[in-house]
Amino acid sequence: MSKCNLNSLADTLYKELKSYSEDVTESVKKITEEVAVDLVKRTKADAKIGRRRGKYKKAIASKTKYENKYKKIKVWYVKQPEHRLAHLLNHGHKSKDGGFVKGDNHITKNEKIAIKELETKIERVVKDGS
Repeated sequence: MSKCNLNSLADTLYKELKSYSEDVTESVKKITEEVAVDLVKRTKADAKIGRRRGKYKKAIASKTKYENKYKKIKVWYVKQPEHRLAHLLNHGHKSKDGGFVKGDNHITKNEKIAIKELETKIERVVKDGS
């Protein structure tokens, strides 16, 4: 093989790997968005309404914390002032009369589902390219 062919091969290989990397990155960013939207929907569906008429449920949201060409970070959260209830409703709390109100794990349960879904979808994209 001549030197010219090796350079051509290296250039072609570089372009293909760069294209693959960009395609996978875009797909992972889309998957991250989809999983975050699904997580919000599931936690809203599982959150109890209670006496506050659904204020907590309406305050559940997600936002993009950071994004650049190679990375996207989504954050699930509960808007103020309802954010104080998230831990109590998920894990349980003491009641006024000294009893204990059991938590429903609506956050923990759906977080585990979202993590598994994210891993599965990313693995599929990396392996299949779709």
